[in-house]
Amino acid sequence: MPIRAVLFDKGRTLTTDARFDVAAGLSQLYARLAVPGAPALEEFIASGQALREELLPRRDDCDLEISCGQFLTTLLESNGILTDCEGAELERLFYSAAVSAEPEPGAEATLRTLRSLGARTGMLSNTFFSHSLLAEEMKALGLYELLDVFLCSSTYGVRKPHRLIFQIALARLGTRPGETLFVGDHPRDDIDGANRAGIVSVWYNPQAKPRPAGMEPRYEIRRLLDVVAIVEAGESSRSDAESVEFM
Repeated sequence: MPIRAVLFDKGRTLTTDARFDVAAGLSQLYARLAVPGAPALEEFIASGQALREELLPRRDDCDLEISCGQFLTTLLESNGILTDCEGAELERLFYSAAVSAEPEPGAEATLRTLRSLGARTGMLSNTFFSHSLLAEEMKALGLYELLDVFLCSSTYGVRKPHRLIFQIALARLGTRPGETLFVGDHPRDDIDGANRAGIVSVWYNPQAKPRPAGMEPRYEIRRLLDVVAIVEAGESSRSDAESVEFM
């Protein structure tokens, strides 16, 4: 069966986080919104880190997403900092100080080449940041216009590896599972999730890490551009049990 579409994870696949500084983001929120009687900055940051450590593993365990706006509103108000700011405004304040990203090597060339071959391209990211904010980031990196589909778990409240979010991506692409690749770095969210949805899984492993026990990607690649060879070769001539590495 020929490959008609390629989905990519975002972080550590299409992009590299040059900076993710939670303390810097919380400091900017505090500077803008703190009121008399609020805890000291150090206490506020510690509270944010503790809430993050408590909530995010639970989120991951049940494959459900919370939004950054919800998280920040809860953090502020639980610390006595009441605000009329909408979640989107809080998110933007936090993000501008906490996060910066760069394209992963080969990302733009890979997307351009896939599109020249007639393949549809998409991104499916587990993120509590909003679609609009990440779209702005990807536009600044020159990648957004190269994606036919741009999906964030924060939009749907469901995270990879849940089958539903992969089904939504397929519907948006207009392709069937067996004619769609999913490229990502995360063994559970990306590879197991794609496999369970019947999508052809591609493990992006640029550092040549040992393969985790039980993980069964259809392909393993070191460079994003290696995806092009998979698409050009097609899928119909290969055994479902076979796993191929591109070095």
